[in-house]
Amino acid sequence: MADSYLNIPVPTPTQNAVPSADIRDHVFGGAKIDEFVTSLVNTYVDRFGNEHYTVEGLRYLAQQAIAAFGWIPIDSFQAGATLTLSNQILKDTASGEYYRWDGAFPKTVPTGSTPDSTGGTGVGAWISVGDSALRTMLASSAGASMIGLTPQGKLSDVINWVTPEQFGAVGDGVNDDTTAIQAAIDYIFGIGGGDVRLGAKMYRADGLVLRDFVRLYGQGVINTVIKARNGWSALAVIYTYEFNEFRTGGEYGGSVKGVWGAVVQDLSIDGNFSSFGGTPSVTSGNGLLMAGWSNNVHNIAIELIPCVGFVKMNAAAEPADYPVNKKYFASYEDNTISVRKCGNDCMVLYDHDGVYRNILISYPGYETSPSATPTQIPAYDSSGRRPCGIYVAQGLELDQCHIYGSFFCIGLVVGTTDQTKFPVRFHYGRLIIESMQIAAWFRPQSMAMGETFDAHHISQNEMATSVGLTSVYGPYPPAIIIESGTTNTGWNNSRVPSDFGFIKVFQHGVSGSAPTIGFNGTCLALAGENNTVRIHAQRSRFLDPAYGGVGVICAGINNTISQGSIVSGFLSTSSDGSSGHGVQFQPGSVTNVDLQVRRCTLGMQWSSSATQPFALGKVFCRDSITTVIDSTFRTNASLLQKGALEIITSTGSNHQSLIGGTVNVTINTQQTITVPCSLPYVPEIGEVAAFVTNTNGTIQATYTEPNYVQYDRPGSTETSLQFRVKVPIISGAASGAQLRVKLN
Repeated sequence: MADSYLNIPVPTPTQNAVPSADIRDHVFGGAKIDEFVTSLVNTYVDRFGNEHYTVEGLRYLAQQAIAAFGWIPIDSFQAGATLTLSNQILKDTASGEYYRWDGAFPKTVPTGSTPDSTGGTGVGAWISVGDSALRTMLASSAGASMIGLTPQGKLSDVINWVTPEQFGAVGDGVNDDTTAIQAAIDYIFGIGGGDVRLGAKMYRADGLVLRDFVRLYGQGVINTVIKARNGWSALAVIYTYEFNEFRTGGEYGGSVKGVWGAVVQDLSIDGNFSSFGGTPSVTSGNGLLMAGWSNNVHNIAIELIPCVGFVKMNAAAEPADYPVNKKYFASYEDNTISVRKCGNDCMVLYDHDGVYRNILISYPGYETSPSATPTQIPAYDSSGRRPCGIYVAQGLELDQCHIYGSFFCIGLVVGTTDQTKFPVRFHYGRLIIESMQIAAWFRPQSMAMGETFDAHHISQNEMATSVGLTSVYGPYPPAIIIESGTTNTGWNNSRVPSDFGFIKVFQHGVSGSAPTIGFNGTCLALAGENNTVRIHAQRSRFLDPAYGGVGVICAGINNTISQGSIVSGFLSTSSDGSSGHGVQFQPGSVTNVDLQVRRCTLGMQWSSSATQPFALGKVFCRDSITTVIDSTFRTNASLLQKGALEIITSTGSNHQSLIGGTVNVTINTQQTITVPCSLPYVPEIGEVAAFVTNTNGTIQATYTEPNYVQYDRPGSTETSLQFRVKVPIISGAASGAQLRVKLN
């Protein structure tokens, strides 16, 4: 009989007014009562289409009201408690979760209880109101994928950085963090690139291998330090993948691509110089080595490096297999870099078309102190020179750079020794070099374009051969050596022109530091070809004390010392025993010169070699010049050479006109006429042209040519030129005939 009532369909209700006596409405209402009591949805719809809350819906409203009113923590299941209100909660200390009671009150929970032992969980029992489960899920490795973002996507879509601490790093300056940092780098490399962010800590690590599109970020050079471990001997503290293969793979890395898009920023690298365990070389003990494409550094400090501090290499052509979804550049701007106390060169740049700004370099060739003689030879240059602050081996731009600190080393070296390679094009903006053995050496393979260069306190205290130079410029090395523009077989045998802008060389005084600084070499050696410079070289600031040396040596071909150049203060004997002098013209040199020479024992020194120099232009010698030019100019220079170079003093010139000495036109005998002057030297016969003129206009019509005017070279001095003159008698002539002289 009961089976006949199974699966009776719920009839369609009527729209009769309430209460309805229709049996169909009775059956429909019974079904709705069941839905009201047992449904887990929050609402149901009556026979008129109106929506009402179910018991579950009312429970939901009550829970929201309780939540809005606030939960009241009582104690824990383990401690026991009695609950009397719906918003009182207990904590399960085992799980960390909070529960409210959904049944009748009061609810007594004995000591040592759990939710399951005191009624279970669910509707009418204990209901979780905590977030421990959610916190557990969010704390998992997939947690970021559970958080949505506006307008779309998940948090995991935008997080592309990790920290070494996620991989076990400590960063306490003691524990070895190498494995952890490398794991962080490898992880970011594996997801296609991103950031490894280091904290404001000291990490002990070395031999870190940087990969494609990995950016290693710190919290500033003071806060974040990567210090090499005691006894380390790795290639470098940080280096890009396949760096050595790139370095040895031929020009621009050959077939080795190097690394793309790597960045090191806002951190310091400490090479732990005193605890190095290897032998410094190109394969051991370096600071930061980068090779490849679009790699950059910003705001970094590198110090105490056993070998080279920083090396940057890149390719000269676009890489064929660069990822299609990445943008590339030959090089971005590298800026705010400090490199100090390196056993070898501080910076080595094979960075084609690179741009470097805000660079501070100090103490290359560092041993135990800045005053110790370096023992290393340059790792990337086989010429035998001393270590240097910056070695530029490919064309780039350098601006706002300061190099200092080693009286045994070179500040800047531009160009390699390979004359078959493309010229190293070097553009500098504001450059300061001080307290070095040599400030800068522009080699024959270089081509320069400069703005301002300030060199001072340059020691020049060792013999030139001791620092890798020949003695062609004298026994002591020049402060600045320009050899740019010599024939380059790698570029159609060209002689590339250079313009060095404004160079200041101030060498005031003799230092009492160790070693004693002599400053007795040459300020500027202008050699090479097609080089232009405006120079201000100063030795003695005042007449007393007086110091020696040479201002400028002209040793190249077709070079120019441009207008506004000044050489001053070379008043004493130099270290090699010669008189301090302003400018020296070496054999075979050809120089276009516009120069002032002030306060020098000897203004100009001319070559006595059979291969004579040639100088075109003018030199103005004034203010305490003992001897304007040495005697070799008068005896060795040709008339053409003397005619090409105008030598000016404050009282005269070898290219001036003179008038003086009255000629008596009433006698027909030889007269000796003296013309007063003040000349830099006694001119030769071929430099002097003289003629008689009459200043009395009333007798010009009766004037006749002299019989002869002869220059008496032996009887002349720098202050008086002597002539033998004979003129025909001019009847009734008044006085007014004088001798006029034109030099060169």
